[in-house]
This record gives sequence, structure tokens and C-alpha cells, in this order.
Amino acid sequence: MNSLAVYGRCGASLAACVLLLASGGTAVAADRAPAVAGAVAVAGVVTVPVGTLVSGMAVSPAGDKVYVTADGALKTVDTGTDTVTAQIPLANAESDYHQTVISPDGRRVYVVSGLVMNVVDTTTGTLLAAAPLPPQNKPAAWPTGRTHDIALSADGATVYVTQAGATGYNVPPIPPPGVPAETPGRVLTFSTAQNAFTGEVALPGSYAQSIALRPGGRDAYVAAGSGLVHLDTSGAPGAAPTVVGSVSNLRQAIRQAAFTPDGTHLFAVADSAANQVFPVDPATDAAQAPVTLAPVASAGLTGVSVSPNGTRLRTVRYDRDPRAVALVAFDTATYAPVPTETVPFTLDSVSDTAVSADSSTVYAFGWRNATRDTALQIVTR
Repeated sequence: MNSLAVYGRCGASLAACVLLLASGGTAVAADRAPAVAGAVAVAGVVTVPVGTLVSGMAVSPAGDKVYVTADGALKTVDTGTDTVTAQIPLANAESDYHQTVISPDGRRVYVVSGLVMNVVDTTTGTLLAAAPLPPQNKPAAWPTGRTHDIALSADGATVYVTQAGATGYNVPPIPPPGVPAETPGRVLTFSTAQNAFTGEVALPGSYAQSIALRPGGRDAYVAAGSGLVHLDTSGAPGAAPTVVGSVSNLRQAIRQAAFTPDGTHLFAVADSAANQVFPVDPATDAAQAPVTLAPVASAGLTGVSVSPNGTRLRTVRYDRDPRAVALVAFDTATYAPVPTETVPFTLDSVSDTAVSADSSTVYAFGWRNATRDTALQIVTR
């Protein structure tokens, strides 16, 4: 998902908190992250084999379960025993990309598997529904747009799914010169009461990446090719949002955005190699001048989140020489780096990161070249 999120801790012991998602094997000795000045050290790793193709992940509110999508199934990992205790086949299992979110009470897991919404009851371990996404309005031969992100409203009533527009470059019917060979991206709404898609809204342009829901508000912002698109989500549960407009002073593709916990500030990450974050005032929908968080020549940044107290902006940094991957933090008031909160990983690439609510535990999901497996690495401070 290329995102950073906040989850509760998953138990009191390291074994209950750590799992490595691998293609096979048994528990292994602790990994050690490379030494980084001022950084906290990796405490250890326990492995739980779950399969080969791993994409989505959701942690239960109590932290006693981790739900992962692997090999076309939603698998339940018990963090008390570090074992896979159940697996539920998903519809459209051949899809190799998924987006996963869990309800506030932990009783439902929603997984977009390709172009199908799967609804899983975690109490009974059953697939309650498999709802295909509504068809896109497009020429028949054009490939359907890919889904990119999923988000759940605070009340658990509405699931939002972003989907890129269909594209038809070199695919008949080929538009005349000057006419885009693409259709608009969209945001779909899924009613959790009806277990059905109930609305959608078209976006300006075909590019639709992540969606950020404003805490305590009825607004959402979608990362788009032209910047950030502001949506009004104040309708009834499951109702289609409406487009309010776009954030001004922001005329480039955005990969992801994250709110402060109080909903008063928004930070947008540019979809480029400039390592820039744009502060956005949601009261005026205006972006401020970009802030460069790391030198372009030495690092790349991906993902963004804000600490529960609103004082830290977190992102994953890739250093090229020497090669290293770490979660880094910046002061949200000054944008100054906070080296003592750097968390190094032994992974070669990281696609998703989460931080516990008390900031004591960091989860990193990614890939290791040496062993050719995917892993969820847990770092305890």
C-alpha cells in the first residue's frame, strides 16, 4: 500500500508482537538491523510462515490477531501462539494485489481482491459477501483501472475504495489526437450494512492513489495526478461523496496524504523523487511551499504518517550509499529531523509501515533479497 498507519500493540511479549511473513520455515533467530547513529535497535524477529504472495494486512484492535492476504486467502495469525489458525479463500483469488481494512470492533475484515470486495466475519471465520466493483464506463477493449487504496469511516459504516481510470493507449478505439486515452478515476462507496457498493464519484483525471479521511470531520482527500481532490463525505452511510474542489498551489501528482490526529493539518507527499512534503491547510484548501525532508542524492522517501500526539511526521527513507532502509521522524512544527527516533530495518524494501499507538513498536512490511521472502519486521524501542 505504500502507507504508514497506527495500530495498537499486539501483546505483552516480543513473540506475541513480532511476525515475519515468509514463504516457509520455522522460528528463526533474531535479525539485527545495521547500526545507525542515534537509532533504536531491532529487538528480534519471530517467523510465521503464511505463503508466498503476500499483499494486504490488518491488525485487530486488541492486537491479538493479524489478518494477512496471501495466496488468494485471508489468513489469521494468532499473535499469542505465532501460528496461522485459520484461512478463508477469497473471491478473485488469482489477483496479486489487495487492499485490507478492519472494522473498529474487529468483527469484519474488508479485502479488495482485484475488482471484488470480500467481507469476512472474523468471529465465525466465514466469507459473508463477495461484491464485484461496479463496471467502469469505458470502451469495452480498454483495460479496467486498478484499485489503489481502501479506507473505513470512523463509524464503520462506509468503506471507500479508490480506483484509477481505464486507459486505452494503443488499444482500439484509439481517440483522435489531443483527446486523452483514459477515463476518470473514481472513489467507490461500500455500505457495510448492506454489504454492497452503493455510490461512486468521478475524479478529475484518471490518476487515483490513496485516500485520507479527516479525523472528526466529514471530508476526504484523494491523491490525484493534479494534486489533492477534496471530497465531501457528509452524506448518509454508503452515499456517494461529492467533489468540493482541488487543493490550490498544488499542481503535481501526489502519492499519499496524512492528517494530524486533530484534523487541522494535512501533509501531502509528491509522487516524484524530490523527497518533498507539502503542508496543506484543510480550512482553506491551500498548500504551502514544499519542504524537502532528505537530500535527493542520498535518499528516497515513501509513505507518510503523523504520530498520535501530532508532533512527528514519519516516513520511510531509502539510503543509497550505504544501502539502508529506516523509518525516520521529523518535527511537525519545524520539519527538523529527529535522529533519535530513527528506526532501521534489515529489509531491502518496505511497502508498508505501522506504528503502535504508544509509539513503542514499529511494524515494517517488505522484501528481503537474500532470502527472497516477504516479511513483517517488528522493532521494539
